[in-house]
Amino acid sequence: MKREFAALTLIALTAVGFYFLVLAGMNAILKTIAVVALLVACSFSLQRLLKIEGEYGLLLVRTKKGLKFIDELAQSRPHLWNFLADVGLVMGFGLSALLIFRHRTPKKAIITGIILLMLFYQFVLPLAAPLVIELIQLPGSSQSMSISSSAAAQAASGQGGLLATVLAVLAAILSLSTIIGGVALAGALALLLKAFTILFAIASFATTAIAGHADSQILASEGPGAAPVLPGINLPFVEGVLALALLLVVHEGAHGILARVGKIPLKSAGMVFLGVVPFGAFVDPDERKLQKTDADIQDRVLVAGSASNLFTACAFFVIFFMFYYGVLFAFPTAQIGTSSVEVVAVLSNGTAYGFVQPGMKITKWRGTDIASIADFKAAANGTVPGASVEIITDKGTFTVPAGKDGKVGVQVQQVAYSFSNYVRDLSKAMPWISFLYNFIGLAFILNVLVGIVNLFPIPPFDGYRILSLKLGNKILFGKVKVMDAIVALIVASFVVNLLPWLWI
Repeated sequence: MKREFAALTLIALTAVGFYFLVLAGMNAILKTIAVVALLVACSFSLQRLLKIEGEYGLLLVRTKKGLKFIDELAQSRPHLWNFLADVGLVMGFGLSALLIFRHRTPKKAIITGIILLMLFYQFVLPLAAPLVIELIQLPGSSQSMSISSSAAAQAASGQGGLLATVLAVLAAILSLSTIIGGVALAGALALLLKAFTILFAIASFATTAIAGHADSQILASEGPGAAPVLPGINLPFVEGVLALALLLVVHEGAHGILARVGKIPLKSAGMVFLGVVPFGAFVDPDERKLQKTDADIQDRVLVAGSASNLFTACAFFVIFFMFYYGVLFAFPTAQIGTSSVEVVAVLSNGTAYGFVQPGMKITKWRGTDIASIADFKAAANGTVPGASVEIITDKGTFTVPAGKDGKVGVQVQQVAYSFSNYVRDLSKAMPWISFLYNFIGLAFILNVLVGIVNLFPIPPFDGYRILSLKLGNKILFGKVKVMDAIVALIVASFVVNLLPWLWI
């Protein structure tokens, strides 16, 4: 009884500490480290108090409940589950799946998979990027998105022909790579491209530093390409926990169903906790029997998790648009798509410093209505030094003198009023709208991200085991194994994508 009371006390104290750390106004990296340290300490303490199985600070709570239900699902439609796993394999690895299938090539699965893959690439993925920026608080992401949008707009307008050519070539490469290697290859190339831009930014900064005029803005423009995802830290807490729970149940449940379809026994199932926070789920098949079974069965069991996540993402893609049009039908508006000019920075040596603040929207500048960057430039150009500049924003009106160069030190960007902005405004009176938006959006993007990343050839991801079954011990150069070279390249790219955390 004493142990149970001590455990309950520890859980309560950890929950309180977690709550206050989440609300603390500290650096994002320090906050993440502090939260993880608190939860890991809680895990180790609970492991000793309650004799719970644990690994690396994670608690594994095993059970046999639910295994009968998985058996029933597997036995109900075995051919359907195999077909869906084969389609998922094609979506994951594209036409390369022809090499992964060992004994036969299911033509229906190949055709269905390629059609779904292209629909996924053309329609589903384009929605994921802006939702990631909106719902996952990744430092530097909004700035990177605005830069990318500006570049695309410039190319589309016919300016910067070289840039337009580069963007067209990259788009063609990604399309071709998706057909050949599925979302796994396309995702890996995107990871490599982001790593290249980060390394280029580091090299550019080093060049300016060596020249004696280090430009820190070069590094500031590059946000991290990878980050830990924790509810309460960079995800809305309740919606994040629910979306992760759905993702994990679908992912692990699919592994279990395909294992039973392949006659592989399941030892147990359960939940993984990081302290008091649900962190994962698992289904534990008999690994020895799995490794000895037919290679096609192994492929299906291994790919089932990612396949289920991709299918779930497609379902939530449809649900998101139903929510989108449902909100607009119930609450019509003409605001969406309208643009405004927002302050992104105020120079410390500018006359507006201390008055105008980043995040304010400028509505008028010296009596001129401002709705675009062009309006702002037209109103600001030609201002003589010392002239009185009246700036009307959504947070108040400010009058400051122009500096020696006729400027006041305000840097701006053009932003469009989006559906997410409208949801936030509606949620001031109806919080449930924001809750649904967050949950549906997170369920969509987290299934997309996990479905793709889990197919990367990195231990212990499923993609590594799938490719290992095919490549085995094949040698690339001398004594270097093909799998070792691929793993090293992807892991190095992941590390580079984390580097911006050092300067954000």
